[in-house]
Amino acid sequence: MAEIQSFLTIEESLCERLRSSWVKTSGRAALRDLGAAITVSDWSEAERVASSIRLDFTQDRGEIKALAVGAFMLGQSFFTGGRVGAGDVASGAVPLPMEVDLATDALVSVLENRGGQHTRAAALSVVADAQLPKEERTVLKAVIAGLGTKLNAVVAGTARSAIDVNANLTTSRLVSYGALSQASALGVKRFQIKQTMPSATLLAI
Repeated sequence: MAEIQSFLTIEESLCERLRSSWVKTSGRAALRDLGAAITVSDWSEAERVASSIRLDFTQDRGEIKALAVGAFMLGQSFFTGGRVGAGDVASGAVPLPMEVDLATDALVSVLENRGGQHTRAAALSVVADAQLPKEERTVLKAVIAGLGTKLNAVVAGTARSAIDVNANLTTSRLVSYGALSQASALGVKRFQIKQTMPSATLLAI
């Protein structure tokens, strides 16, 4: 039976890919420009930069889909004795269901929209807070010293949270869908979910 580590590997790979892509394509530059504007009290520029932050992963769709396919096939392996290659899709018995593409597109969309919205809001909160007298500041107050550290914690932290939560949901849903589709193909009507450490198994009854 497939080890739970396989699930974690797919999930962590997806998270790491998206985090790295965001930092390289726009995140690092956004934090740099935002910090520079706040440092010189250029509030209109700071708000402009904060409002333009995006979580756009269109260019990563191919890699996202590859990991999505892996998650789906892993799920199918729960009903093939842990042998990924024996699943309906991996063996070529049936084509990859369109739901895998839909899940890929949904992840890209939710990160660009909701994830981007939350990250922009976090950035704008830092800008607003920076304009207040020090004793009135509310965003993390003085718990985290240094503008760069605050930007990383509040803005980049919000982006990372959006990525992690949605990558986890997408992976778990595709693993579940793969398992149920394989169970249906095999005519399994009832099954028991048994979780032990370090592996999670689906046992057909």
